[in-house]
Amino acid sequence: MKIKEHLSQVRLGQPQRHADITLFPLFDAHQSDLDYQTMDPSLMLGDLEINEINQGGEVPLLEAHNRVNEFILLLDSEEIMGAKQNRVLNTSILLPRKKRTTIPVSCTEAGRWAYASASFQSSGNMMPKAARVRKMKSVTATAASVAAACAAGAHSPPVACCYESNQSEVWEDVAFLHKKSAVSSSTSAMSDVYEAIREKIDRLTDPFKMLPGQRGILVLKNGEVMGLDLLSQPDAYAQLHRKILGSYVMDSAIEGATATRQNTDAEEQAEAFLEELSAAEGEAHKSAGEGTDVRYDSPTLSGTALMHEEQLIHASFLRHDPEPSSRAPMPPLPPVY
Repeated sequence: MKIKEHLSQVRLGQPQRHADITLFPLFDAHQSDLDYQTMDPSLMLGDLEINEINQGGEVPLLEAHNRVNEFILLLDSEEIMGAKQNRVLNTSILLPRKKRTTIPVSCTEAGRWAYASASFQSSGNMMPKAARVRKMKSVTATAASVAAACAAGAHSPPVACCYESNQSEVWEDVAFLHKKSAVSSSTSAMSDVYEAIREKIDRLTDPFKMLPGQRGILVLKNGEVMGLDLLSQPDAYAQLHRKILGSYVMDSAIEGATATRQNTDAEEQAEAFLEELSAAEGEAHKSAGEGTDVRYDSPTLSGTALMHEEQLIHASFLRHDPEPSSRAPMPPLPPVY
């Protein structure tokens, strides 16, 4: 099934509203027969191990070892912590069964380059939406640039290298997050901000309830569409619901969101956003794991869709944000690469 056809089958549930957030649960008429595990339980059970790519480490690359005879899904912008510095995934990856895979990542802890643990664990966080969309744009630009160079006859790099982000922008976004939240961190760690305002995040996420069969969310803030995340399996989405929602409400938690007037045309805006996506054109690239990574970039939104055997596994489409008027200075680079 093609992505446009798949998105045309997505339907909105009844809106849920709290503070400045309006959320539409997403449902999908298409039934996926591909099973997979998600990252957090896989790490906890020991089915998945993520390590530095070698003892010395390389900032943009890690090694994921899927130990079981099941696919494991890593989601774009999920954060892992430990090893030599915390990282986030640069794109969604379906890890092959019982194999080691090199995965593309970005650093979210610029002030540390020393082992805190032998391997990684989940932080339980996903990058804030504003930082996600900026990273998504830079990864899409890298993928397009590499594809164009290969088409012109250049040597094809390892697949994971096709999904490199603009690391300086990621550090800028993490530093800006610290500045907005007034949270200090000795290593400029994104996870320290989440930890410091966890109660505020929980107060914004708790009122939004999961529904049976739900596969994703479409989120508006102050009446404006922020974006959506959609998964193929309801059980997988249920495990990721709070993490994904936390990404969308992070700015509201920092800013101290208050109740706003109900947006009477929220459903109309949400439907229009779905129609916009169903008309969008993407560029397909070989995934760093199983399947195909389809990238989208337009003047108003960026998106990714992970496909496997014509099944849509994960889609994320994010509306672009206005550029902040000021940003915090970029934190220092790690002392050693």
